[in-house]
Amino acid sequence: MRKTHTPLVFVVLCLLYASVAGLAQSQQTSPETSPTPIPDWSAQLDRATESIGKPELPDSALSRLRDELETIRNEARAWVAAQAPGVEKAQEELDALGPPPGEGEEPEAAGVAAQRQELKTRLATLAGPVKEAELILGRTSRLIADIGEIRRKRFADRITTRGPSPLSPSVWKRALPELSTIGTSIARSAKKTITAPLFLKRLEESAYLLVAAVVLATILVWPVHLWLLRRYGRDPSISRPSFMQAVRATLVVGATRALLPTLAAALVYAVVVSQGLLTDAGKEIGQAIFLGIVLFTWTIAFFRASLSPLQPNWRIVPVPTHFALGIRAIVVGLALTFAIDIILSEVIVTYSARLAVTALRDYALAVVVSALLLVPMLRQRMWTPQEDIHAKPRWRALRLLIAFGLLVLLVLGAFGYVALARLAATQLVLTGGLILLVLILHRLGREFIRHALSLESWVGEQLRESLRMDAASTGRFQFWTGLAFDTVLILFGVVIGLLVWGADRKDIAEWVNQALFGFKVGQVTFSLVDLFIAIVLFVGLLAGTRFAKRILTERVLSQTQLDSGIRQSVSTAFGYLGIIIAAAVGISALGLDLSNL
Repeated sequence: MRKTHTPLVFVVLCLLYASVAGLAQSQQTSPETSPTPIPDWSAQLDRATESIGKPELPDSALSRLRDELETIRNEARAWVAAQAPGVEKAQEELDALGPPPGEGEEPEAAGVAAQRQELKTRLATLAGPVKEAELILGRTSRLIADIGEIRRKRFADRITTRGPSPLSPSVWKRALPELSTIGTSIARSAKKTITAPLFLKRLEESAYLLVAAVVLATILVWPVHLWLLRRYGRDPSISRPSFMQAVRATLVVGATRALLPTLAAALVYAVVVSQGLLTDAGKEIGQAIFLGIVLFTWTIAFFRASLSPLQPNWRIVPVPTHFALGIRAIVVGLALTFAIDIILSEVIVTYSARLAVTALRDYALAVVVSALLLVPMLRQRMWTPQEDIHAKPRWRALRLLIAFGLLVLLVLGAFGYVALARLAATQLVLTGGLILLVLILHRLGREFIRHALSLESWVGEQLRESLRMDAASTGRFQFWTGLAFDTVLILFGVVIGLLVWGADRKDIAEWVNQALFGFKVGQVTFSLVDLFIAIVLFVGLLAGTRFAKRILTERVLSQTQLDSGIRQSVSTAFGYLGIIIAAAVGISALGLDLSNL
């Protein structure tokens, strides 16, 4: 008998052990007993708060601190999102029991009351840490905002702080000897390097490599340049090219003109560095020279290709020919100025020049850029159409205002506000380039939309056929599509413009994140992503309703013996029902509560 029951007892003991072990493991991994990262986050935020209060904290430390705070916020958001299903499940189970009995009502069963109390306890256990994590999120966002405010205030202080006037004799007395010392150091270092036997040996060994670099760049680029120009360039036989053809030709002409000098400079720089022909300081200055060449060649190539002063029918920028001819030399001067500034900035950093030299360089850049910008602002003939010399120049008040602002900047720089003058002059050039880019993208996008909805386009044909759109409906659809594209383009221009004028990219990323994924106004959360989804759902359901209504009218109701008036009523009611459903789905996608309705 004992032998008979021994296996059975063994099996029962194994099952009991497995159940106890599983229970212990479930208790260890249960969300109620698992430790939360909230105390660690709170301690990190306490240290961050203490660090932010130190006025001597450098900008680099503030940047690292902000990165740490963003890491905490991302972790907290992910943790809250991971806990949300458990909280929602507990709340759903509690709601399924219904409200507890009120005063004077019959008490609920003991089992139901015990289950309700258990669910309340579990919900409080789960929801409590979530609330604490949400407080962590709010605190982290406030600290990030404080860091952004500190950095903006420091930037404003640096820009508006008055320094020594670059026209002051004392500045020149300090700067000229230092400039002479820097020039002597460069000449002495170059002479020492060139006259060294090892350098001469390396130069002889690498001479053929330098020649091969230029030849290789020519062999690689020139045939491709000619082939692209023949196939996609500006065809003289086309008197009125489409905008798409002009854009394609502009990209090809600009890229192929800039590619050869860029590749040649890159190969030469690579050979010089790999053969050890430069010192450490020479490598940095050589890299700056290479960047200056790239900036100059690509800027000139694409501006000339875009303005196309000698071939106005291929011009993608809507400016008159005399303006394109007049602005050409100014663009060359601006590109050359910024290229030289890149090289001078690296020289100043390499040789640790003092404030006087930096002030002279900054003011010289502001003077040259302002002078070049004043030329188109004050030359009225550049803005007057050639066919009507008596016409009023365009944007005269704005041009005079910009010219006055440039003169004010020069005066401010002369009185010591050199950083402000340099920043404003530089940003005006970048802003002009940004406006030009937005105009090109605007025209390109509008042309693409018009072509996509034209009679020759397969997309436009399918769209009109499926939605039964006539010419007027197609025009309205094209208008609203273009308006949506322009809105997105303007937002893009605003964001890039803020970056150009010194806004911190992390602040902009935070603003964009809040706008896209939700910001609260009172108890309502607005989100551009939800708005976009709602619009897409609403338009999609409307299009689906229209298609289904056509199927219902032509293929279903036409096969019945119903009166034509009844069929029309059914079709109309179906259309109204689709509109109501589309509106309800769109409003729900926005996160608005429709329970009251």
